[in-house]
Amino acid sequence: MDVIDQKTPNAELPLPHPDNDLSDDVLRIRTSLQMVDGLLAALASGLDGLTGEGGGLDLNLLPDNVRAFAALVGAADRLPYFTGAGALSVATLTAFARSLLAAGDSATGRAALALGTAATATVTTSATDVTAGRVLRVGDLGGPANANYRYLPTATGTDNVADFNNLIVAGWFKSLLGGAPGSRNPNHPDGQTPMSAGNGVANYYWCCVGRHDGGGLFQLAIPYISSENISRATIKYRLLGAGVWSDWDYLPSGTAIAQLITALTTRVTNLESAQALINPVVAAMAVMQRVFNAGEVATAAAQTVALDVSAGRYFIASMNTANTTGTLTLNITNVPAPADQIVTWHVELIRGGRKAIAFQLDGVTLTPVWAGGSAPTLSAGTNTRDVIMMYRLPGRSTVYAMLVDSGAV
Repeated sequence: MDVIDQKTPNAELPLPHPDNDLSDDVLRIRTSLQMVDGLLAALASGLDGLTGEGGGLDLNLLPDNVRAFAALVGAADRLPYFTGAGALSVATLTAFARSLLAAGDSATGRAALALGTAATATVTTSATDVTAGRVLRVGDLGGPANANYRYLPTATGTDNVADFNNLIVAGWFKSLLGGAPGSRNPNHPDGQTPMSAGNGVANYYWCCVGRHDGGGLFQLAIPYISSENISRATIKYRLLGAGVWSDWDYLPSGTAIAQLITALTTRVTNLESAQALINPVVAAMAVMQRVFNAGEVATAAAQTVALDVSAGRYFIASMNTANTTGTLTLNITNVPAPADQIVTWHVELIRGGRKAIAFQLDGVTLTPVWAGGSAPTLSAGTNTRDVIMMYRLPGRSTVYAMLVDSGAV
């Protein structure tokens, strides 16, 4: 601010003073006119580059951006913006945009944008970062870092080209895998086998891959069913270890298990029906007698020889070299006691007459009931033999015996 004199200390220009003192006012007016003349001269000098041929101001000589701005038509809630070099237009300045411009800090700006707490949260810093409250990055905590795989089975489209052997990234493959028989992927779980009722085949599968950093992995194939009966398809899986794939195996469905149970029940029923035919064969086989040869016995004055009926049903004992004094005791053990069968066994004694013979049943003295009422006389001559048949009837403890054969060895 210029101070003209002590009477007009706050005036920008010296104006006539109310006291109407010509000696003061004339000087003030003259000084004011000189100052206005100086301002006009300065303005003319500044616009020297914008004057035309006639000496007037030529707006065409203004910079393009200034002329473009001057050409805009102003209106409420409009904001100028460049559309190109030296070209401007106006856009509507919405209430939302004004709220962003009016935001005094970042928190107010985030509120205007309706951003939640994730906008300022810290992301995970490694594949194993489980810090509470952090935002999960792609690839962390085992998530797929490959555009062909998903966290969840949200398959898009189909793929009948990708080789199942090459699906080794952890996650769900991005597409349904498969196609019609003859045009399916290499190493498809069902190969090129057509679907038919109950065979477990499906044309298309979701595929989930799980892997270990040691190289082992699994593939789980979930069948995709549209118009086909769901009972036709089964879940498949296989494993990779040491670089070798296992064969595809399957998890039977509830329907398949029910069908299997029904089939097994039918077979059991058939077996029970056939048991009446099998029992006679089993009984006949039971009659077949296993042979147990005790060899030379009673070489001492007395001896006890065990005859285990569970191990044999035909026993041979030779007394060719027996000591003729003392008693040979035959201890019969483990005789079965079925409720509806006769148990029989045979004892062949070679030169049995050379010794006194006694019997035991499981270590207890046994006196058989002999056919004819008395024990037979056994042969003592060289190369002679006697065969004794012994048996027990169902529900009885008595052991019966009879001599059934005698003669040469």
